[in-house]
Amino acid sequence: YYKMKPADFSQKIGELRTEKINALARLAQESVLSDQALKIANATIDYTYYGLKEQYPFRHKKALRSHSMPQLPPSFYEYRNHLGYNDKDLAYLRPYYDFMRYHIGNLSYAGCVHKCPGAQTAATKDHLHFNRHKLRLIDSLVKEKELKDNLFRNVAFDYLLKARDKEENNKAFIEEFHRVSGNNKHIGEINELYQGISNLQPQKQLPDVTVTRMDGTSVSIRDIAQDGKTVFYFWSGTNRNHLDHIAKQVKKLQAKKPKHTFVGINIQTEEATWRKLVNAHGLDTTLQYRAQDFHKLTKSLIVYPMNKCIITEDAQIVDAFSDIYKGL
Repeated sequence: YYKMKPADFSQKIGELRTEKINALARLAQESVLSDQALKIANATIDYTYYGLKEQYPFRHKKALRSHSMPQLPPSFYEYRNHLGYNDKDLAYLRPYYDFMRYHIGNLSYAGCVHKCPGAQTAATKDHLHFNRHKLRLIDSLVKEKELKDNLFRNVAFDYLLKARDKEENNKAFIEEFHRVSGNNKHIGEINELYQGISNLQPQKQLPDVTVTRMDGTSVSIRDIAQDGKTVFYFWSGTNRNHLDHIAKQVKKLQAKKPKHTFVGINIQTEEATWRKLVNAHGLDTTLQYRAQDFHKLTKSLIVYPMNKCIITEDAQIVDAFSDIYKGL
């Protein structure tokens, strides 16, 4: 439906929402539902469809491969006049939380486009600028602490993990985050993520994280990467599909880049299963290692997403946030 014109999309979404509301009304007649259950059910319906409308302009633009946003009728966001930003009962309701994420992003984009110099670039390409908008908007709109803390956390993780911004911009972001949300209940986790990303910037030495060789002995990944160009990639036995694709991709890259050493690090797999999978996929046993401490390794190396790889030269980081499928 995202290809539809705004009025048609709005009508279609309204019809789907009405179907759900009528179904809930029939259920309420047939069963005994508490006021709280009805409130949660209604909110689930409403915020699911409101979330679709918040996404509409961006999805419509993408679906039609357009260069500009669609012109929306004045009534398109009419539901915004009745929004609640501070309902504690809904703080952990997924449709409500997801809606708030889309809504904050949409408002930030619209506000930036209308008010900021170099609007289009600032709103779409300047990640620090745009995410500062989101932080300030959450701070001004949301008072309920649980929801506010969770939305702030979402912005921090989204920016720090996905923007791959310059180190000085990351520092500016975390300073702004502390200013508006210094008492956030997730602050320790966010500081840890920021520090981990800071430790993985280009030209810094690879973190000293211990892994296990196939023969059972231990070694630091820093020692593994001492000589020449090394590419660390990651896999888990819990996702066999991913491992199949990774193994094929590594073989292709080894043929294309014979001067690079491709080192696999397994995370979150039982030792016996890990050994079987290495042999079953024909992986070089001298270049396969297993995380000794899964949590420490994934936090130190920021293993997200699983397609990520870390490129080093003589144990010095070249790019800690590359993608095994997008060229080295």
